[in-house]
Amino acid sequence: MNRPHPIPLYATVLVFLAVLFFGLNPKGYDFSNHVSWLDDGPGIRFDKYGLAYAELNSKFRERIGGREGFSILMVFQAERLDNNGSGHILTIHTGEDRNQLIVWQWYSHIIAMNDNDYAHRRKTGRVSYEIPTSPAQQIFLSLTSGKNGSSLYFDGKVVSSNHSLRLDFPAGKEGTLILGNSPYGDGSWQGDISGLALFDRELPPETVASLHNAWSGKRSFADAKKENPFLLYLFNEKEGHRIIDHAGSSTPLLIPAQAAPLRKKFLERRLSDSGLTGGLTQDVIVNLAGFIPLGFFFAFLLVNLGGTPGKRVLFYTVVFCFALSLTIELLQAWIPSRSSQFLDLFLNTAGGFMGASLSNLRILK
Repeated sequence: MNRPHPIPLYATVLVFLAVLFFGLNPKGYDFSNHVSWLDDGPGIRFDKYGLAYAELNSKFRERIGGREGFSILMVFQAERLDNNGSGHILTIHTGEDRNQLIVWQWYSHIIAMNDNDYAHRRKTGRVSYEIPTSPAQQIFLSLTSGKNGSSLYFDGKVVSSNHSLRLDFPAGKEGTLILGNSPYGDGSWQGDISGLALFDRELPPETVASLHNAWSGKRSFADAKKENPFLLYLFNEKEGHRIIDHAGSSTPLLIPAQAAPLRKKFLERRLSDSGLTGGLTQDVIVNLAGFIPLGFFFAFLLVNLGGTPGKRVLFYTVVFCFALSLTIELLQAWIPSRSSQFLDLFLNTAGGFMGASLSNLRILK
């Protein structure tokens, strides 16, 4: 075997390192959980990649499953109303994305739905409302669902209703309530949450209005306890990593030190579910073009080494690019803000094939 010329060797190593750097994006995330207590009142603040969660056992499913609907009341303040403010405010997840219940922000819209049909391609039922106020203002949000359909309330008043839609509280032996992010860590939301209550029934409009009025006067969520919620968080601890459940079920919200994804998703195949805001065309270009130089220089290096038939150069290059891409995709499942996509693996491998073909145009003859 000949000693390789330094130029293709150095070029291959340089491109390899660049692919690793941009594939894993080490400057684009950190594992710290960016959740902090508010100084001027009850509540916690979610910055990028922050989350809090509570593990819901089977008794919650049994309690709510036999009732006519559910209600969620919360006080929040969005940091921004543009794309940078989009993300999951609240998620209840039991292991299947199609069964999850989410309240999420998309630009200035607040949307409540089951499923993971963020782009609305499957026309999944939802209730939504566009926030008409400045993000600097706290909002008292209520979501009710039951025999009267599903409704969103802002500050005690109905703003969106779908009488033919009954949202489901996710079924499952175990479940997780997540605030500020998706279970996979790729739907981070920025803003404050200072009150949260969950009920195992559909609250009537007059009760929602009454609870809003009580909160407006006291700036406290404590009056919600009179309506017998099954979870109630007042966010008045001011410190620590546990938020007490004042409904008496001993189910605290936890603020972990690290923002690692609670669930892992490897090589996701659904293109429509890959994110909240899209960007498919950009992903195709980046993932395809990023591996073309690597395939080109790696094949050039193999040819420069000598003794490798042309078709084997193509085969070895494709295998190498596939293995590297697979490694990156598997690691991305553990990284906050990243997602592991089958499409990326396919495009990376195709890019390596194209680069190897360009390196030796006679390789396919």
